Amino acid sequence: MVQDLLKAGAAPNVTDLAGNSALAWAAFNGNHVIIEDLLNTGARINITNNHGNTPLVLASKMKHLDIVKLLLERGAAVTQQDNLGKNCNTVGNLLARASRQLIAHVWTRCCQLRV
Repeated sequence: MVQDLLKAGAAPNVTDLAGNSALAWAAFNGNHVIIEDLLNTGARINITNNHGNTPLVLASKMKHLDIVKLLLERGAAVTQQDNLGKNCNTVGNLLARASRQLIAHVWTRCCQLRV
């Protein structure tokens, strides 16, 4: 259905009253297919909601590790801060219990951006 709407010209970056885009909701719910469709049609990967949360932060809060990896591979910013000042360090800490391999990927990406 989402793919049909996008093909019909639906704007991928429209937000609800809380500032959540379709990409934010897809990341929050862990929907890999919808995320790919949205990104392939121009959705902004680092779009923020009213709290400053990006799709990357939302996916990490919900422990959707496959979505976190996908967003990082597609260029999600790990240094962008939300309204509380949380960034890749917070994302990394949230993931630390779940996956050492993924946390290494997050830290490596964060450090590469600082060089």
